[in-house]
Amino acid sequence: MIKPPARQTRAIAERRRQLDIDERYGDDRFHLTFLPLGDTRDVPETAIELLHQAICAADLEPFPIELARLSGNAMQVGKGAANMCRVQQRLVRQLLALGMALPDYRLRPHLSLTYGERSNRSARFPPIAWHADRLLLIRSIHGEGRHEPVREWRLTPRQGVFDF
Repeated sequence: MIKPPARQTRAIAERRRQLDIDERYGDDRFHLTFLPLGDTRDVPETAIELLHQAICAADLEPFPIELARLSGNAMQVGKGAANMCRVQQRLVRQLLALGMALPDYRLRPHLSLTYGERSNRSARFPPIAWHADRLLLIRSIHGEGRHEPVREWRLTPRQGVFDF
């Protein structure tokens, strides 16, 4: 998963309030799913080590993310979506080369603002942007509405990165 930095998390929460969207989904849970691995309670340590090897071998760099459009209950990634998909596919290729079985998943970069009743909302707003510079493996505690960190990997730029 990818989590927005603190400043962007506050901006996302404020935009959610302005859009009058249910706030029961905690700000601390804002994230973009990068590659689901299934129920992490069932992911053995060997798979986590394969993930580590793949991330290191894929030489993944930070990439920009920009949220500027609401569709339903989610902010859609506009600028940066293609980069995010390329980085994810690079990781998938490495994982498959290492023999890791992966779920059938097509990345559609978005950040959910709430769960529950579907919505037909649509809106554009000033961009909320950052460079994704880390990937997180989390355990989603179903029924409790929380994420438990398992491991984190920093993405290292090969060239300078400018802040938004």
